[in-house]
Amino acid sequence: MKLITLILIGFINTAGPAEKWYEGSVVTSENEVITGEFSINHEYHSLILKNGEGISVLPSHKVNSFRFYDRDFNINRKYLALTSVNGKLPVRRFYEIVEEGAIHVLRLKKSTSSPYSFENDSYTGNNRISLSDEAYNYSYYLFFKMDLIPLERFGKQVRPLIEAEADHISLYIDKHKLNVNQPSAVIQLILYYNQFIRQRQATDLAISN
Repeated sequence: MKLITLILIGFINTAGPAEKWYEGSVVTSENEVITGEFSINHEYHSLILKNGEGISVLPSHKVNSFRFYDRDFNINRKYLALTSVNGKLPVRRFYEIVEEGAIHVLRLKKSTSSPYSFENDSYTGNNRISLSDEAYNYSYYLFFKMDLIPLERFGKQVRPLIEAEADHISLYIDKHKLNVNQPSAVIQLILYYNQFIRQRQATDLAISN
């Protein structure tokens, strides 16, 4: 199942994670690929890595990306380490890739306690995981034209640009009665837009050949 599907379900369903270890691979800032077992510390923006050389800590400035298979959700998760401004200082943090395309949808784990408290919100009877936690306990961003944009700024910073490129975007919004002030609606619209771009690129490639 895709991560994007779980998030959309979680926004509809209204659930203190324990430390988890995952098997996967890490690409360092020097483009070295390290495989092994690691745990993610979102609060301190670092990875605790276990491999043949023992245990080590990789701060975010030494990481480009990492990926692993999440057995609980039966999905592959991918992360990018990106630098953004927090207050007046640049901070490099781990953003999970939700959707890849002309517009990337990324999310950032909230380091403070979530205002949400969910119960009886498990996925397929597995009480170790929560769909609502998957949706609400993250901040969402768009990576568009090399800019990292908070999802709530979609209407001002992104929508005018994609509507100028694809005039049927507004028709899609009206047809599906999307409220673009809601995260789930914005994500649905971006899925549609990315699919349109992929199809257009495939058509252009076929014509050129």
